[in-house]
Amino acid sequence: MSDNKLTAGKNILWEGSRMMLPEHKEQLIQHRAGLHRTEKPLLDEQRLEDLAQAVSIALHEEIPVRLTVFDGGERITVEGFVVYADPQLMRIKIRCSEGLTWIPFTDLIGLELG
Repeated sequence: MSDNKLTAGKNILWEGSRMMLPEHKEQLIQHRAGLHRTEKPLLDEQRLEDLAQAVSIALHEEIPVRLTVFDGGERITVEGFVVYADPQLMRIKIRCSEGLTWIPFTDLIGLELG
């Protein structure tokens, strides 16, 4: 293979002058961060009703739950017990290893009992 000006170390005169504008660098960083993010799935009425019913069962029978929560473009799993459900503010309080945590019902994607 023959050497050309793009071969590393062969274009010594211009090697040090390669640079990126700050705006381009910031846009590249944002693009790379956005590659791993996903959109929040839309749940239909039946799925929301099933989640609400499962939260109610877990609360009244004190069954441990595994919640799948959508938070900032990522899916997070939270395990614990439902302590309180607030229907006015549409959130539930979970007792997990980190302590007591409020989770908005609108961020809830999935719930497994047991």
